[in-house]
Amino acid sequence: MATIKQHRPAYFSGFDNEEKSFSSLEELLNIEFVNSFKLLPNGELNPDFHQYSISKEQSHIPNGCILMAEYKKGLEWWVIGYINDNEIIKELPIWKPKP
Repeated sequence: MATIKQHRPAYFSGFDNEEKSFSSLEELLNIEFVNSFKLLPNGELNPDFHQYSISKEQSHIPNGCILMAEYKKGLEWWVIGYINDNEIIKELPIWKPKP
């Protein structure tokens, strides 16, 4: 079963990063800390949310990848977490930084 380990920037302290298992893309995108990236604090869909994507660059997990949240048509982005599986997420677009 695949897992995702939550990412928080180094300046966050006092929190434990979650690690969740999933067996489908739908399960991955419904994990609370993943799903929260497309929502506003009031629970509505963030109009700036563009898409989830995958970065295979500089993953901290061998044969793994990084799940990204893109906003404003990909001009802004955040790292969500580290995934140890390449098969389930193959339907997601590859993240490409935009100038």
